[in-house]
Amino acid sequence: MKKRLTRVFGERLSGETPVTLPKNTPVNVVKRTGDTLFGRVTQQSSTRLLLEDNRFHPHSIPIPDIDVVVYDMPAPF
Repeated sequence: MKKRLTRVFGERLSGETPVTLPKNTPVNVVKRTGDTLFGRVTQQSSTRLLLEDNRFHPHSIPIPDIDVVVYDMPAPF
């Protein structure tokens, strides 16, 4: 059985071939300070990641501040 959790490290979110995160998928963003934010990705650029939490508050996170982004791939069935 395949593990569904996907980890994307902050270095892979910018650079020559950045990883694009799926929009409107719940993600956990772990910052380099150890803080964790939970929300849905609404926008992604080469410098910032914009999340909307469960209270519909936007959070703009600079890419260099991100340690890892973890999200669950939905099952195909």
